[in-house]
Formats: sequence, C-alpha cells, structure tokens
Amino acid sequence: MTQPETKTEPADEFGEPFDRAARRLGLAVTRDDLERLRRHYLLMVEVNRTLNLTRITDPAEAAVRHYADSLALIALAVTRRMKVASVLDLGTGAGFPAIPIAVVRPHWLITAIDATRKKAEFVRTAASELGLSNLTVEHAHADHWSDARQFDLVTARSVAPLSKLLTTAAGVVARGGALVAFKTATLDPAEADAARATAAKLRLRADEPFLYELQAGSVKLGRALYVFSSAG
Repeated sequence: MTQPETKTEPADEFGEPFDRAARRLGLAVTRDDLERLRRHYLLMVEVNRTLNLTRITDPAEAAVRHYADSLALIALAVTRRMKVASVLDLGTGAGFPAIPIAVVRPHWLITAIDATRKKAEFVRTAASELGLSNLTVEHAHADHWSDARQFDLVTARSVAPLSKLLTTAAGVVARGGALVAFKTATLDPAEADAARATAAKLRLRADEPFLYELQAGSVKLGRALYVFSSAG
C-alpha cells in the first residue's frame, strides 16, 4: 500500500540563520521584528539591482553578516549595562546597523548618515515603509557633518582605520557614552595601538573589545566591537 506523501515546510532561508545567530548573541527577536527585518532585506535586494548597496544578497548570508552582526551592538549594551537613548550610525550604507537596531530597540532614537545621497534616500524610504519613527536619515559625509547633538552610542561598520574614526567622531560622543566600531577579531595590532594612542589624546578610554562569533553556513566569523568610552 502506498504511503501518503509527507509534506514538509520549506526552510526559512533568512529567518532560521538569523534566529540562530541572534540567539548566539543572547538575543531573542520577536516574530514581528523578524518580519520587518525580512522586508528590509527584500527591499535591499530589489534596489540592489540598480544601486550598489551590498555584495551580500544570499538570504542566509545576509541574515548573519548584516542583520545579526548589527545586533551585536545591542548585545554589547545589554552585557555592559550601558544606558542608551540615542545612537548615531556613521556611513550607514544600506542601513546597517541602523535599521536592525531601530527595529529591535524602538525606544532608542537613531540618526543615520551616509555620504552617498541615493543610499541615504534608500534607507529613509525603507524606514518609512517599515514604520520606524525612531530612525532619522541624513545625507552627509561624516568628515564634514556638524551637529550640536551628542549621542550615547556612536557607531560605524565602515572599513576606516580606528584612529581616523576616533578623530572624526569623538566630538559627538556624549559624556558617559561610547564610540563603537565593528571590526574583525583579528585586527592588525598596529591599528589597535594607534587607536589607543589617539583615544588617549581625545580623552577617550579604550575598553576591552567585545568579542563574538557568528556562523555563516560553514564559515565561522570572528568579530569584535572596539569600544572607546567617554568619561561620565
């Protein structure tokens, strides 16, 4: 007798890798938040056909390398009991870490800037479509951007050397706040030493890096957040 065919649900190529990576960071993300992140991913892939937003378009890889990685900033804040009300994302690109942070932490007020007008416009449109009223996006270059505000967290996922980032952004870090840079765990010692020297000149304290690991398919990614704190 022929057995009835068993139907299985198709694998969630974005949600499942993201959920595993988020839990690895000690974070639980709601289903509604996950769907918002997925919507941003789909918008990004669509616009990426005509505007170079990212080289990472595979859903599983993007879920880990972009979205979960962005949430390491929240894991840092939770682990070190940081008081955060405002965040500045320098060079947001396609919206990282600004969009994932704005989704998962709706009570954080986030400002994101990017030097490329079309990228800033994309993130602004995506934020509107996702209903992220806590995210403001501006077209501006970090080196020339001036604002009277200061922020509890100033962050960047750019490839700029840490010393340059510190020199550019130290002035917008609030008292008791921190500048946080996304880097690989295997940072060049010369870059780390130069950053510590620059931080000291700017009266920032170089804290211990926040180390974490992500799994993208069969590849293990050693990651680090380099944290430079302002005196409270």
